[in-house]
Amino acid sequence: MAKRLVLFNYPGDVNNTTSIYELGWLMAEKHRVLLVDADPTCNLTSLILRDGFDEYYASENTGRQNLKDATSAAFKLDTLPIKLIECPSVQQAPNLHLLPGHPNLAEWDFYLMLAQDADEKYGSLKSTPGAFNNLIASCESKYNIDFTLINLGPGIGGINQNLFIHSDVFVVPTMPSPGSVKALEPLKYVTARWVRWKNESIETLEDAVYPLRPGTPKFGGMLIQRFSYRNGRTMSPHRQNAADIKSAISNDVFPHLLNQDMCFLPDQYPAAIRDDGYCLQEMDDFSALRNKAIEVGIPAFALSDAHAGEIGPLSMEEVRQRDHLRAQLDRINAGLTSLFKHV
Repeated sequence: MAKRLVLFNYPGDVNNTTSIYELGWLMAEKHRVLLVDADPTCNLTSLILRDGFDEYYASENTGRQNLKDATSAAFKLDTLPIKLIECPSVQQAPNLHLLPGHPNLAEWDFYLMLAQDADEKYGSLKSTPGAFNNLIASCESKYNIDFTLINLGPGIGGINQNLFIHSDVFVVPTMPSPGSVKALEPLKYVTARWVRWKNESIETLEDAVYPLRPGTPKFGGMLIQRFSYRNGRTMSPHRQNAADIKSAISNDVFPHLLNQDMCFLPDQYPAAIRDDGYCLQEMDDFSALRNKAIEVGIPAFALSDAHAGEIGPLSMEEVRQRDHLRAQLDRINAGLTSLFKHV
């Protein structure tokens, strides 16, 4: 069965999409990977489909091959079951598949919030909480997927709750800012409440057309995104904010989640991650290089001399950034791969 990873933090602008895109592409070098776009902005879908984005949704053959339309049976109470769909891939990464998003996916948020907040599991809502899981599992089986990476938008609505509780491991992306520190306090309570709802409902919904996926999502660590440097050193405010985030995770968030059975055992985390406040990586802000890579439809770490004809040759500094970014992603992948062994 495929292992599922979700990046979730309810504030926006934490680089979710970029992280999922780059990490998924890197993992697809050795594994079969499915990317699920559950952010209504569809930025992840756009990164994969590129110039074919509009045509994909306009075409009669592919227009309904997405997360929203493929699950409409469970939300509109259609008599037809959820159908297996085709998941596009890209030529440069044939092991990487996409379950596209939809700009109107938020329409399903109301139904999921109603179903997932209801004290009683009414018949007309009984199959909605398991719908996304059913579709994703079918795609995982069709493409023999090893790892599924789920991209969520900001917020604490029903869609995010649903896909969070159907994951195996969750990573919390943060920014080196005071706001990220403050956001960790409610995050631990919200996610614990979501898991509690699942634990209380899974038996009630086991005879639903689309039952819930068993298991409790486990904390896989956090990322600190968009570090800025001056004269080769991290800027002072960023260093302090990062230290505050790590302290909050280690001393507050992790103990709370551990008490809710939402963590691996402490000694199952690689020592380097555990000793660094459960930080998988502090990610540098290579936005200029990433924007350049978007022009050729690949992640920045995969740029090579072969792309010089489209974007020009890489400077020595850009080569350094590219290699450094790959090293950072390799460390994230190694840490998560170690934890996935305990799922």
